[in-house]
Amino acid sequence: MQQLFFMIRINHFDELRSMIGPERAAAVQRQVFNVVRSVCRSSDKVLPCHRDECGAIAWVSDPDDGSLLADRIQERVRSQVFDAGDGFEFGLTCSIGFSANPAPGADPDQVLWIRTVKLARSAVESASRCPDDAWVGHSRRERSNPTAMSATTAMRSAKQ
Repeated sequence: MQQLFFMIRINHFDELRSMIGPERAAAVQRQVFNVVRSVCRSSDKVLPCHRDECGAIAWVSDPDDGSLLADRIQERVRSQVFDAGDGFEFGLTCSIGFSANPAPGADPDQVLWIRTVKLARSAVESASRCPDDAWVGHSRRERSNPTAMSATTAMRSAKQ
């Protein structure tokens, strides 16, 4: 099992907040959080939105499952109609960055989590520079020797 940390960024959130106001934007953040929560398993931890981002910690059995979860989150956000009240309904997209905890199967310590979060932040920054609905992920794949690890970076970008 491998632990992945996801950063989910709501695309164009600052413009949306300027247009609908901070209270309505907060309502949209809660809806995005609920969408992410509905995609993740009950054993996963979804972290509340702060500004234009929320996070998730998920356990996966295969490093490729990170890309599958990122795709599912993006599809669910893309297909959701968000309601900010008073007739303000609209669609959103999100950019996602994720990174594996550098020590799969081990108890993570603070230093490793800091590195994991920095990699996920860098990944979401890269995804945000792509067209809407991109994700970038850093995972670690075990080789035949369980102590030998290779880092894998993947990226997907889809234009609407």
